[in-house]
Amino acid sequence: MYFPNDQAKAVGQIVASRHSCRAFLPAQVPAAQIRDIFTLAQQTPSWCNTQPWQVNFLSGSATAEFSRLLKVHTERDPAGNPDLNFPAHYPGEFGKRRKASGKALFEAVGLARDDLDGRTRQSALNYEFFGAPHVAIISVPKTLNDYALVDAGGYVSTLMLIATSFGLGTIAQASIARYSPVVRNYFTLDEEQRIVCAVSFGYADESNSANSFRTERSSIDDVAIGLPQ
Repeated sequence: MYFPNDQAKAVGQIVASRHSCRAFLPAQVPAAQIRDIFTLAQQTPSWCNTQPWQVNFLSGSATAEFSRLLKVHTERDPAGNPDLNFPAHYPGEFGKRRKASGKALFEAVGLARDDLDGRTRQSALNYEFFGAPHVAIISVPKTLNDYALVDAGGYVSTLMLIATSFGLGTIAQASIARYSPVVRNYFTLDEEQRIVCAVSFGYADESNSANSFRTERSSIDDVAIGLPQ
């Protein structure tokens, strides 16, 4: 790949190095750095400059407290009650990509195909935020309809790339949105706020095997039709 200047090369390296971190070190990120990351993320473009995302932040003991609350609800109601419709199934290439990602994770952490208990335990780590010391809950107002969700997706992507440039690990977690009423109640959010996802972040535990694999990407020609050769 050709980079026309150092800035493009730096951005390319950040984009290529970002991955979903599934094991974090307990060390706290300095408050000033966190503020800088979120200040930069606020530059994310949005529909009519509405900037519809709201961020509710958790750190330290509050993260652990919220994790305990979520785990109580996951045991009572595994399906949850999300604001947004989760896919009922993943047809065609979507299902193949999803299965390949799951297979790579389970192989990395040493879980056999028939180890259902192990897979359940691995999935439950979502509600422990994979040990991340910091969590950002992203929501948008229902009144702005679906394009607010598009804007929120752009915000989440920008936030994770900036955090990566600061040397941090990140993971976006739709699983938290399964318990949208619980999240709203915990943060005393208006009923009109739709819970989109969580972004957990901190210093990656590179010694953990869960961080040893990378998902594959489809060929650009499979998804972007008509690109110049």
